[in-house]
Amino acid sequence: MKSSMVCQLGAAVLVLAGLGVWAQPPAQIDYQGKILVNDIPLTGAGYFKYAISDEAATTNFWAHDGTGTGEPTTYITNDCYNGVFSAALGAAPMGAIDPDVFSIDTSLYLRVWFSSDAVTFDEMLPAQRFLSAPYAINADLLDGLHAADIIALSTNGYSEVDPVFSASAAFGVTSGGIANWNTAHGWGNHALAGYLTSYTETDPIWSAASTGYYQRTESDARYVEVTGDTMTGALAIDDIASGTLKLDSSQTNIALGSAASAMGGTERIAIGHNVTNVMDNTARLRGEVYMDGGMAVYGRSPFGAGPFQQLLPLPPLDNVVYVATNGTLAGPGTVDRPFDQPQRAYGYAATHYSNTPATVVIAAGQYPALDMNAGNIHVIGESRAQLDSLTISAAAHSILGKQRVENLIAMGRVIVAAELGQDVKFHNCRFESGLSIFGSNVEVQDCFVSGMEGSAVTVGDGINTISDVALTQSSFWSTSVSQGTLYVNAGVESFEVIGCKIFNMLPYAAIEDLQFFVPGLLPHFYSHNVIRGAEHGMPIPAVYDPMAAPGPTLVFLHNAVWGDVGVTSNQQFYANNIVYGEINNTGGPIGWSQAGAGVGIDSAGNTEHQFVYPQAGVFGFPWAWRD
Repeated sequence: MKSSMVCQLGAAVLVLAGLGVWAQPPAQIDYQGKILVNDIPLTGAGYFKYAISDEAATTNFWAHDGTGTGEPTTYITNDCYNGVFSAALGAAPMGAIDPDVFSIDTSLYLRVWFSSDAVTFDEMLPAQRFLSAPYAINADLLDGLHAADIIALSTNGYSEVDPVFSASAAFGVTSGGIANWNTAHGWGNHALAGYLTSYTETDPIWSAASTGYYQRTESDARYVEVTGDTMTGALAIDDIASGTLKLDSSQTNIALGSAASAMGGTERIAIGHNVTNVMDNTARLRGEVYMDGGMAVYGRSPFGAGPFQQLLPLPPLDNVVYVATNGTLAGPGTVDRPFDQPQRAYGYAATHYSNTPATVVIAAGQYPALDMNAGNIHVIGESRAQLDSLTISAAAHSILGKQRVENLIAMGRVIVAAELGQDVKFHNCRFESGLSIFGSNVEVQDCFVSGMEGSAVTVGDGINTISDVALTQSSFWSTSVSQGTLYVNAGVESFEVIGCKIFNMLPYAAIEDLQFFVPGLLPHFYSHNVIRGAEHGMPIPAVYDPMAAPGPTLVFLHNAVWGDVGVTSNQQFYANNIVYGEINNTGGPIGWSQAGAGVGIDSAGNTEHQFVYPQAGVFGFPWAWRD
């Protein structure tokens, strides 16, 4: 455990002035501090030991339990809130501090030991030297004498010499003489001396001085008393040199500051230099806002009704755990205290929300690999957070639908693991080293997947049977001469590809579908795709289906293809495609025989552009989206 403390020492001296009255200052020292345990402010019980010693710590001039040297034996329990604590040294249950301690001719230091478990105590270093304030405890001594001693000495051992008060004129003044001001003893006769001795005005006469004065009742009605009075109407203090203060009760506006203005609206507050508020029911301030003692901002709508909601900082959202590059190992995954790695956040979410849907939100940045092994945790990236790799190794549970993976980039291959991973939807993701789908019930939408020298997307492992895989509105790209950009193994049931771009930039297939013909099994469905593979005449066509015989395994509708489609004699369902190559070549080695309604290219709605391409070059079709 690592603990640290920020602290302050103080002492207060109270003096009561009056005839023969004095008060002894309390022999207590106010002590405050802030405790951080592992850099986190402590809330709860803290355990402390205190001692006052010399600089070398050889002698305790005071300890809270009377220990003469070194660390006290017992401890004091003190509650901390958000790290802050306060103690009165010398107050019960501590031992009292003898004021004579502060008359010792040596520097004094306060030593403090702290523990968060009342077992292991650490001394807070360095010890704090007492400066002037605590020595006020000794303020009732003068050269070692108490006030009572000084009075006794004055009464019994000291006499007036010069001047002697009993010989002065004031010595003879009595209360009766003070009451009779005209003939006050020792002061002469005031009437004979010409001083005012009556209440009658002679000259000047105030009532004749001016008519521009107020009677008392009139004055009271026009002016606000210093305390305890109430004012009605508007108060306006408007002076550019001194500032502006306007309180408009008729329209409930407030403007504070030099040239501040609420512009005559309703329920407006304007605070600060030249601040103008032109919107009703709002407050406008100039500069930053500091809240001394406040930790959050709350609000509610409408006015005067309903509960208050925390607005700032953002309150913790239920079942959401956050990750950021500036996070910490311990989390706990809130917005202001995120985890530093996705796997730690995912494990925390899986433990704390084991039977309910939860979400891990990953802020932009680069992170290690993530294994989604719980099944009830969605993973969402903020501004395309980047992972080394991603594996889904659990089926969904405790959620309605699939596990969501959104807005992420994976540099390594992304794998939906065989026999373990399934029930996942990828949305708006970018996978730089390919995607392998070996589990069922998987959707890919609005994603970009690059395979470089191998397949971009592999569906099925050729061993296990999987089903319900959909690829929609996504873009798949590779440069491979050995595998199709989209590589579909045997054993994949209920498979569809709709609205995708599938490009292989080298002379090999863009789609390589190895599904065997099984009577009663639904064919794989391809529709509204843009496909670029090997150009016309290559041994491997752009759409390659070598295992289809003797029956159809594909439904191929409304696609645009650069390159040849299909292998000789393989029956497939196809219609309304545009092919820059051959799809129904009756005389050559490459082509399909039409299955289902329609005979030949025209009646099926397919159009071939043999040997005629929309543009020259290696790309074939426009390549606008690679993200």
